[in-house]
Amino acid sequence: MAGRLTGEEAGKNMLKRILSVAVAGLWLAAASASGQTGPSVVLATQQEGAAAISARDEYMDAVTAGDVSIWLHQPGHARDVDALANYLAANTRPWTDAERVRLDSMLERVAPRVAALAPWLPARVQIAGFNPQASAGADFTRGSTIFLAELQTTDEAMDERFFHELFHVLSRQHPDRRDEFYAIVGFQRCTPMALDDATRARLLTNPDAPTVQYASEIDVDGQRLWATPLMLAELDRYTPQSGLFDHVDLQFVALRRDAQGRCERDAGASISQPELGGAIVAKAGGNTAYVLHPEELTADNFAQMMMGRRDAPSPEIHTRIATLLNIERPSTRE
Repeated sequence: MAGRLTGEEAGKNMLKRILSVAVAGLWLAAASASGQTGPSVVLATQQEGAAAISARDEYMDAVTAGDVSIWLHQPGHARDVDALANYLAANTRPWTDAERVRLDSMLERVAPRVAALAPWLPARVQIAGFNPQASAGADFTRGSTIFLAELQTTDEAMDERFFHELFHVLSRQHPDRRDEFYAIVGFQRCTPMALDDATRARLLTNPDAPTVQYASEIDVDGQRLWATPLMLAELDRYTPQSGLFDHVDLQFVALRRDAQGRCERDAGASISQPELGGAIVAKAGGNTAYVLHPEELTADNFAQMMMGRRDAPSPEIHTRIATLLNIERPSTRE
């Protein structure tokens, strides 16, 4: 809980808020004059965050008993969606005054770049706080709400994290375009994805991408095959002190894909996990190793592009994303 402000501090904070609103009005006016309409990105109250995180949506439809067990730290818990919703809602939190100042400054910095994405975003995006102990510091999204556990230590890292999470909101708004986005990082639709019962029983759900429907065609030592990353539960490692990710095992699964785009596990493939993972990252361009899901690979590349990064090993990935979005790649910030 934030400490009480003195009258002088409160006055300074109020002045910052007024200036922030004035600046926001200026860039919105400029965007309007150029034919752009900027989406509204706002800080959510704790009540708004709780409502968004407990909503019955695609994620809640997809959660497994393993998800509930890990979130609630209760191995063997049933697939109780109400219990999970209540737990997540209870772990939303209000923003402190200091966090609000930093977030307001961030929104002022990124406003022109967000305005350029107006055709792709919902009219209102909100940023809500979440208990970092409950998510092991992980940020995530639900619907059009971005949940931040902890603010990054530098402004640059904070802006880049915002754009990563914003991509998930954008992607959720346009599920019909995911084939195009994911193709940029080397993934194609693989539906249905036929996994064995033992694997499905351990499958965990990413709030930003609840379904597993894509695979990457890779080459390992001349052997051509398909593969996809999966998050699997490892509940046997549970201790009362365990963090959320102590129970997650990232595995790369070799697949066979037929001419109709249907995939099944290739039990005969004898390729190591490092080889599979390395080949997927290489196929994605090598700009990031955040390979939990093609959604995360794309989000990282999107964030790098929106930050004007020019040091990526495969800058053409950023160019292809900007072209698909029909925006100019932002310049590197000084």
